[in-house]
Amino acid sequence: MKNMLRLDLYRMIHGFAFKAALILSALLGIWCLGLNVHEHYRSLEALQNQTIAYSYPYSVYNGCISADGVTLPSTLLFALLPFLTTLPYGAALAQDLRTGYIKNLAIKTSRQIIYASRYITVFIGAFLVVMFATTGQMLFSMMFLPVLPPEIASFSFPLMTVGHVGASFYAQHPLAYLILYNLFDAVFLAAFASVSIFVAGLVRNAFFALIGPTVLFYALTYLFDFLGLTIYRPDFIITPYVGIALSSTVMCLEAIFILLLSVGLCAFSCVRNRDVF
Repeated sequence: MKNMLRLDLYRMIHGFAFKAALILSALLGIWCLGLNVHEHYRSLEALQNQTIAYSYPYSVYNGCISADGVTLPSTLLFALLPFLTTLPYGAALAQDLRTGYIKNLAIKTSRQIIYASRYITVFIGAFLVVMFATTGQMLFSMMFLPVLPPEIASFSFPLMTVGHVGASFYAQHPLAYLILYNLFDAVFLAAFASVSIFVAGLVRNAFFALIGPTVLFYALTYLFDFLGLTIYRPDFIITPYVGIALSSTVMCLEAIFILLLSVGLCAFSCVRNRDVF
C-alpha cells in the first residue's frame, strides 16, 4: 500500500493537470486580490479628499477570496472548484483502465490496494487545490491588505450578517473561522472529487471521469433548489457568503453523507471491475 500510494502521489504531483489546477486557482486569487487592493486604496483616497464621510478600510478578512463571495473571480473560483478539485488525478484510473496499465500494477499488488491508493490520492489532490486556492490566497493577501478585525458597523463584512453560520465566531476569531471553513470546503469537495473513481470504473473514459463529480455536484444543487431545500445546496454550502441562513448541522451531515457515498462507490467499483485484474 505504501509503495502504491507513493507512486500515485508522485504521478499526481508531477502531472500537468495538478499544476494547471493550481495555476488557474492562483490567477483567480491574484485577480481577486487586485480588485480588493484597488478598492481599498480608492476608499482611502476618497476619505483623504473628503469625498465620503466614513469608510472602514478593507481587511484581509473581507478582501481575501475565501471571505469575498461577491467579486467575479471569487464567484468563478467557487463555481469551478468542483472541476478544479477533480482535475489533478480524477482521470488517472480511467486512463490506466483504457490503456491496460492497471494490469501491470495488478501483478505486484491487489486491486483493493490499487483502488484505495487511487481514492486517497484523488482526495489529497482535491484537498490541496482547495487549501491553496483559499487559505493560500488569504495568507498571500496579508502582504497587501491590512489585517484588521471585522467591524459590524462598517457594513462591509457580509460574514457577520445575522443568521450567517458562525457569524459570532467569525467576529471574534476571523482567521480561525476562515481556515476552518476552508478545511471544511476541502474535505467536502475532495469527497465529491473521489466520485471520479466510480465513474472511471463505470465508463473507462477520462473525460467523463473528470466531469462526473461536477455533474453530480450541480445535479444535487438543482435537485435541492427544485425541492425548495435551499440550505442543502452544495454550491451554497461551499461559498463563504450566499445571503441565506445555513445550518452547520446540515453542512456537516451532508459532508459526511457525500464522504460515505464516495467511499461506497469506490468500493463498489473495485468489486465490479475485478475481471479487469
